[in-house]
Amino acid sequence: MPSDKDIPAALRLLQVRSSASDAASLVALLSRPGVAAQSVVVQDARAFEQALASQPWDVVISDFALPGFDALTALEQLQLSGKDLPFIVISNPGTSQAALDDAVTVMRAGAHHYLPFDQIAQLPAVLARELRAARKRRRKRDVAQELREARERLTLALDATGLGLIDYYLQTRTLVVTPSFREVYDISPGVRASPRMFLRCIHPEDRKKALQNIRAAIRPGSGGSLVVEHRLRGREGGENRHIIAWGTVFFNEAGRPFRFLGVARDITEHKHASNALQYQLQLTQCITQQSADSIFVVSPDGLTSFVNAEAERAFGFSATELIGKSLHDMLHHHYPDGRPFPASECRAAQAVTDGQTRHDEESVLFHKDGTPVDVSCSRAPLEVNGLRTGTVITIRDIGGRKQAENALRESEARFRRLTEAGIVGIVIADTERIVEANDHFVAMLGYTQEEFTVRRFSWLEITAPEFRESSGLRHLETLESGSCPAYEKVLLRKDGSRVPVLTAGVAIPYAGLRCFLAFTIDLSGRRNLEEQLRQVQKLESIGQLAGGIAHDFNNLLTIILGYANLLSREVAMGQTPGPQMLARIDGIVKSASRATDLTRQLLTFSRRQSSNPKIVSLDRIVLDVEQLLRRLIGEDIGIVLALGAAESFIRADPGQIEQVVMNLALNARDAMPEGGKLCIETSNLVVDEQFAALCLSVPPGRYVQLVVSDTGSGMSPDVAARVFEPFFTTKEPGKGTGLGLSTAYGIIRQSGGNISVHSAPGLGATFRILLPQAEGAHANEQGAPDEPVTSGTETILVVEDEAGVREYVREVLSASGYRVLEAGNRSEAMARVGRHKGTVDLLLTDYVLPDGRGEDVVREIALTYPSIKVLMMSGFTDRVGRRLNKSTTLLQKPFASAELLKVTRQALDALTT
Repeated sequence: MPSDKDIPAALRLLQVRSSASDAASLVALLSRPGVAAQSVVVQDARAFEQALASQPWDVVISDFALPGFDALTALEQLQLSGKDLPFIVISNPGTSQAALDDAVTVMRAGAHHYLPFDQIAQLPAVLARELRAARKRRRKRDVAQELREARERLTLALDATGLGLIDYYLQTRTLVVTPSFREVYDISPGVRASPRMFLRCIHPEDRKKALQNIRAAIRPGSGGSLVVEHRLRGREGGENRHIIAWGTVFFNEAGRPFRFLGVARDITEHKHASNALQYQLQLTQCITQQSADSIFVVSPDGLTSFVNAEAERAFGFSATELIGKSLHDMLHHHYPDGRPFPASECRAAQAVTDGQTRHDEESVLFHKDGTPVDVSCSRAPLEVNGLRTGTVITIRDIGGRKQAENALRESEARFRRLTEAGIVGIVIADTERIVEANDHFVAMLGYTQEEFTVRRFSWLEITAPEFRESSGLRHLETLESGSCPAYEKVLLRKDGSRVPVLTAGVAIPYAGLRCFLAFTIDLSGRRNLEEQLRQVQKLESIGQLAGGIAHDFNNLLTIILGYANLLSREVAMGQTPGPQMLARIDGIVKSASRATDLTRQLLTFSRRQSSNPKIVSLDRIVLDVEQLLRRLIGEDIGIVLALGAAESFIRADPGQIEQVVMNLALNARDAMPEGGKLCIETSNLVVDEQFAALCLSVPPGRYVQLVVSDTGSGMSPDVAARVFEPFFTTKEPGKGTGLGLSTAYGIIRQSGGNISVHSAPGLGATFRILLPQAEGAHANEQGAPDEPVTSGTETILVVEDEAGVREYVREVLSASGYRVLEAGNRSEAMARVGRHKGTVDLLLTDYVLPDGRGEDVVREIALTYPSIKVLMMSGFTDRVGRRLNKSTTLLQKPFASAELLKVTRQALDALTT
């Protein structure tokens, strides 16, 4: 409760009163022992304003209304002045509604008390209470001001140290952060901060650990200490910043966390500096410990203070034995002949006294076991902050170098003998020219040494065009990496012919340049032998096919001749065409088509050309070769097909895969002389990493599997282990080349797959082939739809020595509107062109003619008709196609009329494209 003690001894009153006597009465009322009241009375706004500014006051007492002035105006002026003084309003007595409204109005405006005049005796108590309340308000403001100033000082201090402050109340979720904290976490001032936002700023890889630390800190009994070091999620294209945050969690009496107070700091630069320092320390340690040189640090008093691991290894002493000892006494105490070596001549001892830097001074030191060691010594003073603290001595064992120098001299002599021996072609080339070549290499290309030297060939100039890009890359690779493994290429001879070679090289210094030293071996002989062996193996299979092929052709020709004779007789008798005649014609067409397919299969199987991989169906290849297999292995062996990869495709050469199936079938047939069963199965297979590591020599992935098994005699483990070796065979002499399965192995490996065999005596053999699946191959398999056949009016010269074929072509083309000129050979073609007065739009010629080749006809006719288009016919398209230029269209025999018209139209239309 307020008391007179709350009233100051020197009470200063500012009164807004209309009556001076009333003002004096208040002074008398408030004055008492211990309290001396002083008063100033004002009666208008100006005087009130001046009085407020003139001195400090304890209280303002005002009448409710004065002539020209009132309490509300005085209260407003007090509030504008910023002074917090008790404001007490005294009014005339009354209980009317108007008096009550006045009291409410003035209190709402901010007056501290409203006192009717008839209750003036209560003024001392009211004054004491309001003075006490004013003091409390001032203390509260002072405390708040001190707190603000303290926070400002703390903020300034935190800003100076780069620290950001966070104050979070968990129950109310009240969050206060300083601008520095926002800056640390890169949060704009206008964005409302929240704990979740700060968590999102943390790098995703560090967020889980940060959450674990936070949960641990707010757990009761944890102590509340929190330290989190993490990265910020960097902006796009920027680096991640490193932040450290720490603070304390406060718990209430119930043990529940209610507040967290902490700070955060950007330590990116510190992290970089720390990492750089750590890197330098580790780098220095790694260089020192992994150095191939022995490193010693000798103190100014001549004693060893540090040795690296190489020093221990090179001289046989442990670090404990060397540290604290004189290097001269341990390693350099005598000459190699046993005489004492004076310390005054010791390089290590001199290094301690003269403080000079020296490099590569050769000497002889000694191993712990007494063995002399040839060394090269380097030394430099070690200084820290400008003071010499010792000497670093680096000792390199050059015994190996000396041996290498001797070996190099011997190697140079051997290389000279190799160069002059005429066994291997040797070339030295820089990035532009061949600077030296031995006689064997020059002769390999058909030059003399003088011709080759004068021409100054480049390495790529003597390389076949198709190998220049890869050869150039290997040349540069050798100059950069130092070596190039052996690879095959083709070189060009002086006469324009080509020579296949195997070459490998290394980079060497030569005449001050970094050059390429290549060793080259002529592969011509080996290539011819390999090709002969492959053809022998193919001919062995073709010989087996001859009987079956002849049987099939006899059947087909029987059908063709039989129906043709019947049709000829019926036409001669004048019979009207009917369903029966059409059926016979259809039989002739189908038989001819089957004969065409059979011929193409045989040509594909026996062709002599390099691999031509395509995206094909393995099931389709097996189905196409099935009829050949049945003729190949005989009627006493049953063939069982289980094809389950119809929707899967591989990238391989179809002819080579057919050859693999043929070779496996021949192998199975020979293992079943009494007959048996040959099973061919296809399926899809997914190879995972574990399965690939344990069982297969292929990487993990999706494969098409081909399994060929038989019920034959089987193989022993020794035979199975060698079955894919070239020329290995268990057949009698003259019964096999031993190349069938090795050829199959090479084809499958070239196609990116693997082939394996599982067999046991008496249990047959199973060959398993895996080929990588090729995706998106349906379009390749299905091909484009047939285009509509169109006619034309152009002039076409047909050159064909077979009269029946020539007449057939003329009839088909003439019926479609074309003008056809005919010739049976090259001479007739030139004569026909000479007699013709108009233009010739297309030359349709056979490749093989009695008096030349089709390309000869093309070359001669082009002199008369330079823009003529060419359509070449041949039954051997694989061999002929390699000789034709890109502008010549090739038509494979036999062909139907629709195909002839379509290809003819395509060739002619190319004239205007």
